[in-house]
Amino acid sequence: MKFYLKKIGIWLNNGSFRELVFFNNKVNIITGEQSTGKSTIIEIIDFCFFASSSPIVQGDEYIDQIAWFGINFIINDKHLTIVRHSKSINDYYFSSSGEIPEAPFPNFPEDKIRNIINLEFQITDNVVFPYGGNKITKGTKISPRYFLLFNTQRRNVLSSDEVLFDKQSGEKYIRYQEALARIFDIALGVTTIDNLIKHEMVVEKEKELAKLIRQEEHLSKKFNTFEEEIDKLCQKAKSLNIVSLKMSNEECIVELKQQLQDISKIPILDNQLELENYEQEKLRLQIKLSKYEKYITQYKKYKNLLKNDTDSLKPILYLQENFTDVINISKTDTIINSIAIEYQAIKNFIAQKESPAIIDLTGKIKEIKDKLQRIDANIQNISVDEKVVDTNRKQQLIFLGEVKSSLEFYSHDHVSIDYTKSIEKIENDIKV
Repeated sequence: MKFYLKKIGIWLNNGSFRELVFFNNKVNIITGEQSTGKSTIIEIIDFCFFASSSPIVQGDEYIDQIAWFGINFIINDKHLTIVRHSKSINDYYFSSSGEIPEAPFPNFPEDKIRNIINLEFQITDNVVFPYGGNKITKGTKISPRYFLLFNTQRRNVLSSDEVLFDKQSGEKYIRYQEALARIFDIALGVTTIDNLIKHEMVVEKEKELAKLIRQEEHLSKKFNTFEEEIDKLCQKAKSLNIVSLKMSNEECIVELKQQLQDISKIPILDNQLELENYEQEKLRLQIKLSKYEKYITQYKKYKNLLKNDTDSLKPILYLQENFTDVINISKTDTIINSIAIEYQAIKNFIAQKESPAIIDLTGKIKEIKDKLQRIDANIQNISVDEKVVDTNRKQQLIFLGEVKSSLEFYSHDHVSIDYTKSIEKIENDIKV
């Protein structure tokens, strides 16, 4: 591919035109005072090659007067011209014969001009960056603008001892810094775009191959580990009398699968249910007994408190018998008589042995205690051997629950996947 600039042109708002001419196979040096627009020349080239922003700088009186920017160049012995409006940046003038218009006008859409330029740079939809960076994403299409890095150099690059190419320092040029490393071999002719595509395909195939090898190794390791686990599971199943001692591991797995299918049909032993019912009834009666006994205890405390308080009321009897001699106030005798009646009632309450309610509770307490004795006897009557059988059944059910996930993996088809053919095919593709 051969590419060089012939001219850069600018069209002012007043209709005047200026151009800058370059010479092929020469080092073209642009000189001038500071802030006279030397660096803007490179921005104009980028802009005409589809950059997203215009080189117009707000506040620059001269640049602000420019209506159109244009470049005239040779690529693969074809003479082309691209002119772009400075403000209406979607308006382009394009000439496939290199004609430079006196007054540019929109005559070509950007996407069609891009296609023509990409074709000359041999850039197709398959020509993408093989790996990404901070600004460039892997798989992004290569822009022709990146190849202009080999056509221009600014003053700061010439004097720098750190970089050799333009736009290789500064935050705003990170995209160009990442692009250079990815297109360097193509620009120097070390490789071609076709080879770049092939290289990318090889890289992808190698990644796919590495992934398959990792999957094969992981599955092989997991399967070998599982074989050991199956042996342990079968040994435990035999120790719990779930399968026969004479069964092989394969037969053991088949039997365990069958038992898992019928696990919902396995009844809990009657002895276990009976024992649980006795324990529940015993707990219920113990709670009721505790409440009754607590009530009787509180009742006795209450009577003792009343007995202590009764002594403080004894003077009321003396007042009642000697009322007229001690107190001579109207209606006081009524109050004293009332208190005396209450006093006598308390004495009668304390004197009685037990109230009907307490007698009834005492009978119920005795009845509960008799029931608890019978329950304890029934629990003891369940033989130790039967309890062992119940415990063993529990252990069997717990084991079957734990082994379910392991057996599900063992039954999956992926444990027998053979990656050999897939790996061989990818290796052959890489060689080709």
